[in-house]
Amino acid sequence: MAHGKNGKLVIGVAGIVAGVTNWTRSQKADLVESGGMGDGDDKSYEVGRRETTYAIQGNYNAADADGQELLVGGASVDFKLYPEGDGSSKKYYAGSGFVESVDQTGPLDGKITFSCTIRQSGVGTRPTVS
Repeated sequence: MAHGKNGKLVIGVAGIVAGVTNWTRSQKADLVESGGMGDGDDKSYEVGRRETTYAIQGNYNAADADGQELLVGGASVDFKLYPEGDGSSKKYYAGSGFVESVDQTGPLDGKITFSCTIRQSGVGTRPTVS
């Protein structure tokens, strides 16, 4: 079983994003209906292209100049997401994309948090830490 406590997100070469508390990787495929009139009651589909997004949440840290501060709407970023940490033989996600959205939330009686979405552009990889 994998545990997320050692996970980390890196932006650029070495910009570890501080304070990450949760991440979600979502991959969706476009489906195109391929049936026609008279083909019966059940639909059939062809698979089109895929899109992958990464939703990141965490505790806001204004001093994180090489991590959180690089997450600006519209920014082009190279990223590595290490679900179980970056120890030897661990698999991770790597790619390039664009920061689609960034939100910060500051409640009256709680900590300031951030969330962002990175939309992968092109093919991502799933290498292994050497």
